[in-house]
Amino acid sequence: MFGFGDKRAEAVDETERYIKSMFAGLGDAEEQALPDGALADPYVIGFLQVLTVHSVATVYLTRMPDEAALADILASALDRMAPGHGAVLRKRLGEFGDPAHPQHATYISGRRDGSEHVRALLASDEIARNERYHSFRDFVERHYL
Repeated sequence: MFGFGDKRAEAVDETERYIKSMFAGLGDAEEQALPDGALADPYVIGFLQVLTVHSVATVYLTRMPDEAALADILASALDRMAPGHGAVLRKRLGEFGDPAHPQHATYISGRRDGSEHVRALLASDEIARNERYHSFRDFVERHYL
């Protein structure tokens, strides 16, 4: 079968790999769990949403899935790492994506920084990539560890 179905599992794997790379080594080295509060944060969700688009694009290359399918891929990857957080993510994406939501600006800030990180990845700009990577990790450490 040549369609979205046969690439979805690979896209979830790739998204999980990208997310793990952003959180690797944060907090207790013995603990592999992601920081709970971070997975409901508008900045973190915005950043990870853009990172998901990039990771899925590396799998699909053409004919990207729609926005709902992208959210489902991100939710599935999160559920693998932190069971139950996928449903929270789906709910928060809808809330934070609404311009009237009080935390919409923070969500957009996360998306903007995520976009800058992906641009640096694509341009192989080591300095810019490290800057956004460390900025994201500093944010998570400051607020959730």
